[in-house]
Amino acid sequence: MMNELKRKSSRNYIYTLWTNMRRRCYNEESKSFGDYGQRGIVMCDAWKNNSTAFMDYILQELGPRPKDNYTLDRIDNNKGYEPDNLRWATWSQQMSNRRSYGKGYTWHSKYNKWQVQWVINGKSIYYGMFNSEYDAIARAKQTCPKGPANYRWSHLLEESTAC
Repeated sequence: MMNELKRKSSRNYIYTLWTNMRRRCYNEESKSFGDYGQRGIVMCDAWKNNSTAFMDYILQELGPRPKDNYTLDRIDNNKGYEPDNLRWATWSQQMSNRRSYGKGYTWHSKYNKWQVQWVINGKSIYYGMFNSEYDAIARAKQTCPKGPANYRWSHLLEESTAC
């Protein structure tokens, strides 16, 4: 009886994962679409319209979620949701499995300022809040984990005004 409850609970969790994956990959209105569907991250054909096939694969190949702090992770972030590219991972494992460092700065709407922050080895390192995007870009370049010379968004300094 307990195994059956655990299996049903696991299937419900996996179904929720499936619906969230579909939303990120195919719903252009989703906040996450730009990081998934727009980048070409899709679900394999066998799973795209078949939640049962997806749930069966997960339970048979990966097994039920090991613990509550584990989530489904794509091993290669440049590939989609497909067999052999999924695993159960902790949050810290997922954070260190990011596709790139990104720009290093974002708009923080709560404070109406630009925030500079890098994620390195799964840890966020905060470098300050700035009133202008120009100052945020300059600080992001200065603190780039790959070194200022390798900051790929330097062209934004020329496009942005120093006012």
